[in-house]
Amino acid sequence: MHDPDTFVSVDQLSNFYSSSRPNAELSSNPEVASSSKPPSWPWKNMSIWRLMTWMLTESSQTSHAQAMQLVNEVLLAEDFQIEDIKGFNAHTEMKCWDSSEAQLDNNDIYRRDGWKEMAAEILVPTQEKNPNRNGQPFMIPGFRYWPLTAVIHATFSEATSKWFHFTPFKHFWKSPVTGQEQYDSCKLEKVIAGLMFWSDSMHLAQFGNASAWPLYLYFRNQSKYTCSCPTSDACHHVAFIPMSYHDILAHCKHEMFRAIWHILIDDDFLDAYRNGIIIKCHDGVYCQVFPRIFTYSADYPEKVLITAIHDKGVCPCPWCLLPKSLFGHIGLRSDMVGRVARVHRFIKGAVVTACNAIYNLGTPIKGAAIEHLLKESSLMPTINTFAEQLGPFGFDCFSMLVVNLLHEFELGVFKSVFKHLIRLLYAINPEWIGVLNEW
Repeated sequence: MHDPDTFVSVDQLSNFYSSSRPNAELSSNPEVASSSKPPSWPWKNMSIWRLMTWMLTESSQTSHAQAMQLVNEVLLAEDFQIEDIKGFNAHTEMKCWDSSEAQLDNNDIYRRDGWKEMAAEILVPTQEKNPNRNGQPFMIPGFRYWPLTAVIHATFSEATSKWFHFTPFKHFWKSPVTGQEQYDSCKLEKVIAGLMFWSDSMHLAQFGNASAWPLYLYFRNQSKYTCSCPTSDACHHVAFIPMSYHDILAHCKHEMFRAIWHILIDDDFLDAYRNGIIIKCHDGVYCQVFPRIFTYSADYPEKVLITAIHDKGVCPCPWCLLPKSLFGHIGLRSDMVGRVARVHRFIKGAVVTACNAIYNLGTPIKGAAIEHLLKESSLMPTINTFAEQLGPFGFDCFSMLVVNLLHEFELGVFKSVFKHLIRLLYAINPEWIGVLNEW
């Protein structure tokens, strides 16, 4: 596997230079030297003996790698001072850590950078005529999230950002009067923060109802080879979507997903999307970072919620408007031409009209009027948050969706094809199944 960053040094990507300081002089106290004990066989000195005794007797789970990590990252660190841990008590330090966030001011950077909890509010239609909109407010508690701007600020300030690809980017805009490109007068380096989202609801146990719905974030500025390494800390958890939607109707599921992303795409994120964020990066250089959503990967049920379309509707594909009646043409040249020609678009006017009919005129969600407006495009009567918040900037919520290899190929297409090939092999000669198992 070729990694283009293998032969790139940190000095070529960063202006940060670690300051080395001379080691502290060792104590030459004769009393200490005379009282030192000879090391136990076969260790070279007492320091190694104590370290190996800790590793071998403290816990059977302590590995060689953990012991080396303790030595290299703690004991041999340049800023580690043995005098600093005199009187150290782990229980006291943990209590201080647990209570540290509660003592911060609301505007402190560490509080703004932390996790938050909020309830998502939706309106459940009541089919009543009301010019001021009907519907009963319904609160969905337990939405825990990390603000996207805080994630971007923290990531670009950390040491891992020294491997990020920042250039080449320019910020310019086209004047509606002259039609000419106008460059930004700001002299700071312009950087695009490529956001790649993943989400997948899952069961946490084989028995019981324990489940979670996490939302992950990767940065496209980082090499895909680094992102694929589990120990690179390239994955950022940004939210845990509440799982209390099982007993809610399909329309309310879409409304809940819309309300949750409305919380994530807040005013701070929109301002950063438009004007950028001034961040002091790890190398000490200030950059103007513009977040942009590149991709969103999820299985089909979640893609339905992301794009606010009907699950397996007339046009079930989240990318194009080909109806189910033409699924038999998949693979033909006409199929590819049709997909390109009939791409999905969010028809805001039709959706707004349908929402007004439901909440102002009391029209049923699956009534004939709503079906007449939205059935042909398989849209739900729900305002898409991505189209509503980021649409004015030219963002297309349908084009950001990418193939989910796990659900749509490895557990979907490939699994079905492989099972079919096994059946064919068994029909030809049942003994060949054993030969296949030997491979």
